Amino acid sequence: MSFLFRSKTKTPQDTVHNVKDALYRIDGPDWKKATEEVSRNVQLMKVMLSGDEAGPISQEVYKVDLLQLLIMKLPSLEFETRKDVANVFCVLLRRQISNRYPTVDYLSEKSHTLFAILHGFDNPEIALNCGTILRDCTKYPPLAKVLLDSPEFYRFFKYIQSDTFDISSDAFSAFKDILTRHKELTFTFLTKDYDKFFDNYNSLLMSPNYVTKRQSLKLLSEILMCRINFPVMTKFIDFPENLKMIMNLLRDPSKNIQVEAYHVFKIFVANPNKVPPIIEILKKNQEKLVVYLDNLHSSRNDDEKFNEEKEYLVNIVRQLA
Repeated sequence: MSFLFRSKTKTPQDTVHNVKDALYRIDGPDWKKATEEVSRNVQLMKVMLSGDEAGPISQEVYKVDLLQLLIMKLPSLEFETRKDVANVFCVLLRRQISNRYPTVDYLSEKSHTLFAILHGFDNPEIALNCGTILRDCTKYPPLAKVLLDSPEFYRFFKYIQSDTFDISSDAFSAFKDILTRHKELTFTFLTKDYDKFFDNYNSLLMSPNYVTKRQSLKLLSEILMCRINFPVMTKFIDFPENLKMIMNLLRDPSKNIQVEAYHVFKIFVANPNKVPPIIEILKKNQEKLVVYLDNLHSSRNDDEKFNEEKEYLVNIVRQLA
């Protein structure tokens, strides 16, 4: 009797095609039935991807471009199904054959799918699901490179400044991962796109949103202090307008913003090869800066390293001739 049960068992090909067919019907008159079919078959895909059928079902997903269709139809899916779709993406991304990640290779070639995921931040209903998928995508250098090499990357600045906290937070998290996880890619990108990047980045530093401003200052310090980014750091700290901007942030009402700005400001001061315009700005504000640094976070008397660093910077400022 076992042949009766085998005849009812869905193959990976059946499952993928059932999802695809239901997705095409999901905005039509039988949307309820189509929604149920998508939900049921996506759950089945999850099961297959964890077993011996992972290879065949992955190949069928690539063959019919199901990933792109899933993202396009994500707003029409139920809440739990959206989470299942994100899970399917993440399982597929992690699938490895020898030294290859087939889904990473696929998405590198089908960049429109990767950009569709990024555009998901435009829709609050699916933004968090797309954020989950995108953060997993950014773990892989080929996909991070696709984003960095495209004008689409600059959409991050719009999303980071979203009025919706969850969207802003998710977008910043993916943005930070790209810029800090893949250091050589980031250096190449910043070298090539320096002016455009920092023109946009400075808008984050001057954001009226406290969280955006603080996170952006912290990330800026991390980028500039990364050893491989030394030429980028040198260029940044040689520009007088950058110093003026950071000095204004030292006066922010928030003590936390002041401290984050200080960690960028100290790079300007500690630079042994300051250009004349930078020296002039520091000299012009010499007395105020000495007082400011002396009083900065004075409650941290127990932080020996922080106070030693401040004293070192104060001595440099005092010695400016």
